[in-house]
Amino acid sequence: LAQEQEYVLTTQLSKEYMRWQERVQANEQAEASTPPLPLPQPQLSDKGAAMVEQLMAGGAAPSYEEIDEKRERDEQAVQAAAQEALEVAEEMLGWRVRDAVEGKRLVEEAGYTYVDIRSYKDHNREAPRGSVNVPAVIVTGLGLDLKTCTSE
Repeated sequence: LAQEQEYVLTTQLSKEYMRWQERVQANEQAEASTPPLPLPQPQLSDKGAAMVEQLMAGGAAPSYEEIDEKRERDEQAVQAAAQEALEVAEEMLGWRVRDAVEGKRLVEEAGYTYVDIRSYKDHNREAPRGSVNVPAVIVTGLGLDLKTCTSE
């Protein structure tokens, strides 16, 4: 079964590579027949654009401090929206999403187990010490037997 799975994966990769090569050749031919694009015009900095915008609206130009404060408020709003989206995603998924740094810390300090969802071949080639391999193809229910491999 593992050999058959590897053969199917290799065949799929070969077909995908050939389709990619065809797209690259088609793009190269299209680029050769397309005239070059004009050079972009210089752009104002964020501060310059904000000043022009306020002047166009008929007001006095904002100070650099006002622009910096607005940018900071905007960045905080973006961070708050990203945090809210992460919380919604975690609620929908049913588990907490962690970044790589936090994950590494939890594995090393708190005794968590790293679950590697790559294929057996990729996991056996290179895997974090102590990780458990449960390929995503098994979890998604494609009819393959559940088999775990550990990396020491």
